[in-house]
Amino acid sequence: MQEHEQKEEEFDIRKIFVPFTSTKAIHWIIVIGLIVYFNSFFNGFVGDDLGQIVNNTFIHSILNIPIFFQGSTFFNGTSQALIGNYYRPLFVTFFAGIYTLFGPNPFAFHLAQVLLHITNTILFFLFLRHFFKRSIAFILSLIFLVHPINSEIVLYISDTQELLFFFFGMIALLLFSFSKTIKSFIIATICLLFSLLSKETGILFVGIVIVYAFLFKKKYLLNSFVGGGIIFIVYLILRIHALGIFTQPTNSSIASYSFIDRMINVPAMFLFYLKTFIFPFDLASSYQWVYTNIDFFHFFLPLIIDFLFIIGIVLLGYFIYKKSQQKYFTDYIFFVCWFFAGMLIHMQILPLDATVAEGWFYFPIVGLLGMIGITLEIFKINVTNKIFIPAIVCIMVLLSIRTFIRSFDWRNEFTIASHDIKVSKDAWGLENELSYAYFQKGMYPDAKIYAERSIQLYPFAINYINLGAADFSMKDYRDAKNAYIQSLHYGNFNQTYDSLAFLALSYGDPQKNIKFIKNSALPRFPQDGKLWLYLAALEYNFGNKQNARFEIQQAYKYDPEMQTIGVYNAIMNNKPVRINLKS
Repeated sequence: MQEHEQKEEEFDIRKIFVPFTSTKAIHWIIVIGLIVYFNSFFNGFVGDDLGQIVNNTFIHSILNIPIFFQGSTFFNGTSQALIGNYYRPLFVTFFAGIYTLFGPNPFAFHLAQVLLHITNTILFFLFLRHFFKRSIAFILSLIFLVHPINSEIVLYISDTQELLFFFFGMIALLLFSFSKTIKSFIIATICLLFSLLSKETGILFVGIVIVYAFLFKKKYLLNSFVGGGIIFIVYLILRIHALGIFTQPTNSSIASYSFIDRMINVPAMFLFYLKTFIFPFDLASSYQWVYTNIDFFHFFLPLIIDFLFIIGIVLLGYFIYKKSQQKYFTDYIFFVCWFFAGMLIHMQILPLDATVAEGWFYFPIVGLLGMIGITLEIFKINVTNKIFIPAIVCIMVLLSIRTFIRSFDWRNEFTIASHDIKVSKDAWGLENELSYAYFQKGMYPDAKIYAERSIQLYPFAINYINLGAADFSMKDYRDAKNAYIQSLHYGNFNQTYDSLAFLALSYGDPQKNIKFIKNSALPRFPQDGKLWLYLAALEYNFGNKQNARFEIQQAYKYDPEMQTIGVYNAIMNNKPVRINLKS
């Protein structure tokens, strides 16, 4: 009896793996994905999450969808439009949907992000099944799922646009590759548009669909060109209406350099992605290095390695063409095109908001994994062989552990910045994030030090604002004002004017301060509740009580928070006005 039960139990365990169906592969992808990224559910909001989610009143309601198509992704202190350099209305809509249901709960955002990455991996697996045996498709999909170079995309909420554009693009490609009806083609075209509206890089999927049609479905080539053209025109109309045709990032060191200077960095940028894919040990959330001189270590050595890699791709393609079936060569060309298209768009031909970024490899890695898959097929390597299984399991475990450990770095602002600055030493943004993190801890001298370091690397509005906030908190009001004035040289941001108006409550001539808010700040941001609040307090304390009543009503109209309500009641009842003077 016991022997029979033991055999039955062994059989049940074996059924988990054999036969290994696509359904079981998908189940394993879900389970492994949840295990590897489970720790991220308990991370908080960091970096741009604050400006795009927590402090962005527009995304606090899904009813604001029309506004999402009229601007970018950041809140600017008014209710006119979202500001920023990029046009990603579906990305903002995605945030609004989560916020409407769950509020400012980082757990909900992280869970949605992980589930979206797992879904993308499943779509990737289904697509690879069109080219490879199930075992190879599954292994390549697992690498995509757990590889540390993709971890930022899953751990940093503000990088969700990468997941979204890939999600819609893969659905479009799957529909196009398997569709035989006009309805499927129309849905695929709509998904391509959604990919573009999630992130500009969605244009890559438009190109990949055309390449796929050229290589595998030539009778649909004209349709793919027409569909792609329509998508591009619709996107351009929407974008130009909202932002203009092209907006150069102002928060990037490399964007400030000439085209020639940017091209000097191409060999190092290309090598960065290859190195990080093979050795994903040192990871960082921001890379802002720029090499302006041609030397051996930063130009020629990377160029030689890149050249050898490209030569290897060409020789392998030649070998496949000469020794194998036409099918393998065509498949290989497709994945080569995928890889180089993804790399080319991130080589600073148009200036981007960082020199390199791990998350930008989310698209090219598909092409690289596809080439690896073709190689395995060509050389008839049986990945289910007992010789290879231990090595494959070892690789997967190591990649998963590195990604799991990386999830702890994203716990909060201070943790991620203090870790990553050791890896990426020339990133002004990381220095600035550390300044903000120390400020939040009340460690103002340290906040000032890191703000000054950030300014030395790349002077920008936000690091001057952080410097001014540190000076203000240490009651160095003159230095604080100078920092805020410097901030205005890099753009008219509402945060700068809010900071100057707030400083006016403690420093400077009241009449001049009142004139500054009325004549300089409010004309630019007429619906900024904080400006109206600080102006009302200044006017009231200066004796202009009638003006103060009107101004506090405006403040309450645009920003009815607790402090505004308290000042409103004080002014309306002729009581002393108190504003918390903590910057």
